[in-house]
Amino acid sequence: MRLLLITTLLFASGLGGASASEQRLDKSKEFAYTLPDGWNVVSTLNRAHDVIALPAADGKSRSIVINDQPGTSPLAELKLKYERDLPKALKDFQQISSELVELQGKRQAIRIVHTNTTPGVPVRQINYVVEVGGRRYFVACTVFTEDRDQYDKVFEAFVSSMAEPGK
Repeated sequence: MRLLLITTLLFASGLGGASASEQRLDKSKEFAYTLPDGWNVVSTLNRAHDVIALPAADGKSRSIVINDQPGTSPLAELKLKYERDLPKALKDFQQISSELVELQGKRQAIRIVHTNTTPGVPVRQINYVVEVGGRRYFVACTVFTEDRDQYDKVFEAFVSSMAEPGK
């Protein structure tokens, strides 16, 4: 759950970086993805994976933060674990939906949509757990509650684009 706090702090900070709308290699070199149009890769020192942000004129960034997801339990079991643990870890947690979804390429992923208040900012998050090249990743997509589902298709396209390098 610590990764959710880190996700939200990075989101609230409004960091900037380089941008490109093409398939790019994550800094871990474990997977590639398509950077959404207008979004930037943010430089971070202590992160294993890229942090992606959409800067806004009001200084409020929207973000995508990727973390390693340990374990090999079936996705259905992991989904239940998150449904149980997220309300304990996040202030004002309200689950909107939780499901196993099929991404492009017939891959299954967990998608949990919820709202919470961290750190004092009301946010809406879509959390994905997706497997790429035999490894699992927790992808936290964070926007402001007033954005509602405006970025949902961007987030799903991003997660669907995650693939082994060169594929």
